[in-house]
Amino acid sequence: MPGHHERPPLRSAFMTRRRKSLAGAWLDLAQSSAQLMQGSATVIARRTAAMATATFQPSAAHDREMKRMVEEKVNASAASLTAMAFATAASCQSMFLASLFFSGVPSANQIQRATTNILGAGIAPYQKTVRGHVKRLRTSPG
Repeated sequence: MPGHHERPPLRSAFMTRRRKSLAGAWLDLAQSSAQLMQGSATVIARRTAAMATATFQPSAAHDREMKRMVEEKVNASAASLTAMAFATAASCQSMFLASLFFSGVPSANQIQRATTNILGAGIAPYQKTVRGHVKRLRTSPG
């Protein structure tokens, strides 16, 4: 029919997503870890300098920053644990269903892929928090 457009069949993200090799997944995880460490070092250096400055005459801004440090660690930890729990549940469900319909026992490749997914899910909330702090602390007057 002219002018009539058929919609393509719905596909889940799992079916349409292109999978990386296992080595690529581990390299992505290593890169994320390195970026997290670099960003953390930047934040720690800026905050250490701010604490040294605030030692003798702490301002209200310094007090807010110190309180913020505690709150952000609790929030990032909670987000990380939650993300890892969901990733673990999804991986377990996926491997269980695969074992029912295919081989019966998850392969080492499936277990390693699940591990990289779980660890990546755990790193992501920390990365987001650290990136935000790096940006904020670089633009703040110290």
